[in-house]
Amino acid sequence: ALVEQGFDYCYDKTLYDLLVEGSSTQHYLDTHPDMIEHGVHFIENHDEQRAATVFALTEHTAAAQFIASLPGLTMWHDGQWQGFEGEDLEAVIDLGAVQKIGSLCATFLQDAGSWIFWPKTVSFALSRDGRSFTPAGGVTACEDVRSSMIKAFRVEAGGKRARYVRVTGVSVKVCPPDHRAAGSPAWLFVDEVVIE
Repeated sequence: ALVEQGFDYCYDKTLYDLLVEGSSTQHYLDTHPDMIEHGVHFIENHDEQRAATVFALTEHTAAAQFIASLPGLTMWHDGQWQGFEGEDLEAVIDLGAVQKIGSLCATFLQDAGSWIFWPKTVSFALSRDGRSFTPAGGVTACEDVRSSMIKAFRVEAGGKRARYVRVTGVSVKVCPPDHRAAGSPAWLFVDEVVIE
């Protein structure tokens, strides 16, 4: 209705409700192409409960990847992503005491249409004192700069002991040459760092 009145985009609450209910979305997608093309697709906003309380982790990831694949707008401004424009991520996490570390993981978003790209590399380092860090492993992203999805970059730490964990995500810094905003600052979005 709002799109027919001239609005460029409007919230797609119906799609959100179908995702929350775990219902099939195919009929809605087939019968509402204008809403899909001009919708603001989301799994969380200021009027809804936090996605982490509504969806199980696998459902949350699947729903986020699904809405990222749709035409229209995808709303990532949900307060859970930390964004860096043209800069790398470097964060040090203090666990409070030396602990055994099994695995390390950082989750990043890629949505090329919004100038958000996965990091080129993600690396983890461990320390007992917060000053001297030892590499714990790293992951290189694939070269796919077109897909829109969430990706977990994970390494096994093999039971090493540490109090401090440093995570570094190396940004692409600028949009790639074949992007419509080639040379403009690119965004790096990180969601969470999980230490097990």
